Amino acid sequence: ETTSMSKVYKMPVLQALYNEGTIRMGATQEQLLTVWKNFFNQNGNWKDFDKEITYEAYKAISDKEHVKKILTMPVHFLQESGKGFFIEKEGFAIALRDELREWIENPAFAEQMKDVITYRTMDYYQRRYKNGQCYE
Repeated sequence: ETTSMSKVYKMPVLQALYNEGTIRMGATQEQLLTVWKNFFNQNGNWKDFDKEITYEAYKAISDKEHVKKILTMPVHFLQESGKGFFIEKEGFAIALRDELREWIENPAFAEQMKDVITYRTMDYYQRRYKNGQCYE
């Protein structure tokens, strides 16, 4: 809820862990890439890569480049600043700490996670719009 967000990059990573309400203990690079691309292909979200980027330039970004950005930006910063919730774990690009295992099947936890992701995404775009950072 309180993680710093100068870009919206963390939201698709959290969505990959949320997994439509069936929370995962960890997400692989492939799972992150799928959710990442789905997120940025919606509603012109691709414009958040760079205010100067064209749609053609965005579409030309390779999966390898996307994965590099995912790992060096949102995954890295979630692990560094996520108050210990996010860890490195063999076989995953990002994982939840084992102590959360008992909570992930709790419907209230899943609902809270969804609410946070939705709110933070909307708040990010609202702040960007308010600050005149809309990209035509």
